[in-house]
Amino acid sequence: MKDLKIKSITNIPVGFTVYNMIDDEFYEDIDPDWAYLLALVDGEGEVDDYIVPYSVDQFGVGMAVPLARLIAIKHCPKCGAKMKLKYKVSNIPAEHYCNCKTENIHIKKTQERRNKIMIKDGKAFTKNDENYFEDLSKEKQDEICQWIKENFIQRKTPLYGRTSYGLKHILTANIGLYLTNNEFKGAMLKCGFNPVDDTEQNWTYCISKKSPVFDLWRQGSCKFRE
Repeated sequence: MKDLKIKSITNIPVGFTVYNMIDDEFYEDIDPDWAYLLALVDGEGEVDDYIVPYSVDQFGVGMAVPLARLIAIKHCPKCGAKMKLKYKVSNIPAEHYCNCKTENIHIKKTQERRNKIMIKDGKAFTKNDENYFEDLSKEKQDEICQWIKENFIQRKTPLYGRTSYGLKHILTANIGLYLTNNEFKGAMLKCGFNPVDDTEQNWTYCISKKSPVFDLWRQGSCKFRE
């Protein structure tokens, strides 16, 4: 991955913070000694200039932060604590919640959404994505299923902040096979990883933070920008 050409750096707006989708935490809660800024990156004619979260350590060394989002800071109206986040790519704004069980203050699913199941005839279904895992060659299916079984650990509770849309990029970066969101969802379904909510377009799973898939990213073997 080539070095980024930074055109300018500015402070994060007041009332916002950087959210790490891999560790499912706000960055200041993980590395309080690091400063987080916004960097304008030169697209160098290949793409438009774009903005990414940018971290600087106590020694002044900076780096772009992959799989991060700029998120509004919210405090619980009941207990006053900073609210945690359930980040879903398909939902804007992000969904905040608090451990004191305060009712969600941002997003209510409509009845129409509840009735829209994203599994049809035992296969994953995604709107505007007619690519199916079952249509891939047996060789590719076997390779993908082997990778999933080696890199995901199931648990009983959902792991919010990581969805099929983001996880498929890790697979692509690691083994070089591109999958659409629907193909990846179908592969996970085939391997026994059912979605937490099968009405969502981007599926969340009951997977452990200790799954090897996240070690791949932390070790730098999967560098990509979602």
